[in-house]
Amino acid sequence: MADRVLITTDDLEHAVRINAHLETAGFQTTLASSFDDVRRVVGTGAAAPDCIVLTGALHESSAAQLLRIAHDRSISTLGLVEQTEPDPKALARELGLTAFLEKPADPAEVTATVRRLIERRRLQARTGILGESPTDGAGERHGADRGGVGDGQGAGGTRDPRSVAPARQALHRRELRRHPRDAARKRAVRTREGRLHGCRRAPARPLRAGRGWDDLPG
Repeated sequence: MADRVLITTDDLEHAVRINAHLETAGFQTTLASSFDDVRRVVGTGAAAPDCIVLTGALHESSAAQLLRIAHDRSISTLGLVEQTEPDPKALARELGLTAFLEKPADPAEVTATVRRLIERRRLQARTGILGESPTDGAGERHGADRGGVGDGQGAGGTRDPRSVAPARQALHRRELRRHPRDAARKRAVRTREGRLHGCRRAPARPLRAGRGWDDLPG
C-alpha cells in the first residue's frame, strides 16, 4: 500500500509542484486547503496520512493546532520555512516540526525527506526507540545543513560530546591493556617521542677523563 502524504496549500505553487513529484514517486497524496480539511483527513483513522507537509503559514494558529494533532497521532511533519525567517531551527523547535526545509524547496528533496521521515517513524514503532527531537530532521536548509531534525546528530549536524565519551574511554582502556605493568604496578606507555611514562629515566653516565665512546663496555 502506498504511503499517504497530506500537503497544505498555504503556498499553492510549492504545493502543486511537490504534489506532482510525490505522486510520481509512488506516494498517495491529498491537498488540503483549510484547517477543517486537514483535521478531517487526519482524523479518519486507518486512512490518516503518514506524513504532513506544511507549505506555509507556519506562524498561523491553525498550523500550531495541526501540529499538535499530528504529534498526538505520531504523524511526521515537514515544514517549508521562508527565507526571511530569522531562526528557522528555533521556529521548528517551537512548533514541534519533525523536519524543515527552507524555501524555495526542491520537490525532489522534499520527496526524499518525506520518505526518510516515514521510514524512521516506522523503525521507531518497531523498536520502541524514540530519540526524535524537533530539530532532528530540521536543520535541513535548502542547499545547506543536511544533518538530520534526527540522525543522531541533531539539526545542523552537531554531535553531543557526551555521546562519544564512552567510546573514547573504551579505546583508552584497550590501549592500556597493550602495555604490561612493572613491579611497582605502573604501566609503561610509550609515546610518539619514544619516551616511557610510568617509569623513571636512567640518568646519563658521565665519561671519565681519557676515555672515549669506543672504550665503554657494550
